[in-house]
Amino acid sequence: MTSINALRLDQRSGLLLCDEARYWNPEWMIFYTPEKIRRIVEPDMTRSSRSVMFMGQTGTSSIGDEWIAEITRAITSEYTSARDQGEEQARRIARLPELVRIAFRTIIQVKQAHIDDFLHGRFGFTSRDLIRGYYLDSAGEKVKITNTEQVKDALKFLTFSESSEEVKGIFGNSQILAGYHPDDGFRMYYMTERWPVCEEVQEIFTAQGSGRDTCDLNFARFADTRPLVQRRGDEPIPRNKGLFALLKGLHQALSQTAGIGGYPKIIYIDGHQPDPADWVLEISDCRSKLALEMVSAAVDGWVAPEMVETALEELIFNGADFFSINDRFIKSARDMNGLIRYLRKYSSE
Repeated sequence: MTSINALRLDQRSGLLLCDEARYWNPEWMIFYTPEKIRRIVEPDMTRSSRSVMFMGQTGTSSIGDEWIAEITRAITSEYTSARDQGEEQARRIARLPELVRIAFRTIIQVKQAHIDDFLHGRFGFTSRDLIRGYYLDSAGEKVKITNTEQVKDALKFLTFSESSEEVKGIFGNSQILAGYHPDDGFRMYYMTERWPVCEEVQEIFTAQGSGRDTCDLNFARFADTRPLVQRRGDEPIPRNKGLFALLKGLHQALSQTAGIGGYPKIIYIDGHQPDPADWVLEISDCRSKLALEMVSAAVDGWVAPEMVETALEELIFNGADFFSINDRFIKSARDMNGLIRYLRKYSSE
């Protein structure tokens, strides 16, 4: 369970935001260590190919980590092979649509392997065996698959038609991919394991995970109030306002949706910078936590939103000192003691 969000600021830049909580076992033990958004294009490849891409994962964390690792390896391998064939091939592999194609193909392969493992353990045959109507026993002899109930159950698991708990960990994930390439601009894509879906996001925002409902409402309102030139990407959305909107959605998801928590992770992709090494800014420490707390306080009326937008620009994008921003935030409250109680989750009464 998580909240994965992305927002295009203009044709060459955008923001990604997620929480970093993972809930475990029936008692809902919580861990604040998962990385729900990670690079799938290694920094070395970014420098040489001028391409950067991240993938956000919601659903079962263990298989999500496996997918990200396999996709990263596949992209690196294909790019390395392409470079041996010439610069033209390398440039083609580095384009965003091609990177997404590699990711989609890899997810299908890994998903198929997990499904086949499950079917083989349960029934003694794989999906390929089911389609052709027979499997080979330990002696290499053909065994026809004729049990109707067995076939019905296998198809149920293979297609996830009844949302079976046994394979929910394989089919229950979805992904947001976002990246930048000079020839493609900043682009976002969406994938899900429930259906064979891989498509480019047509809006300026996208949200997935447990917090999608509340985030979608906030992001849709934010997008509706942007001028047309900003929605088209011809004029940039101010990055501090964009980050405020993303954090506002996450704030409401935290307060209204189970399964979300931890420090938020903020990723800023800025293709306006001349050096690819400067394209990515990642923050998931006390600064991102303070950013969320400031936005939450502004949403609930403890501080002025304008002050928070200015503080976000300084803290996140300009590297201002954490303590000075925190001190200014607390002192700007309409009721300093009330704000401290609010941040500590005490009753306001």
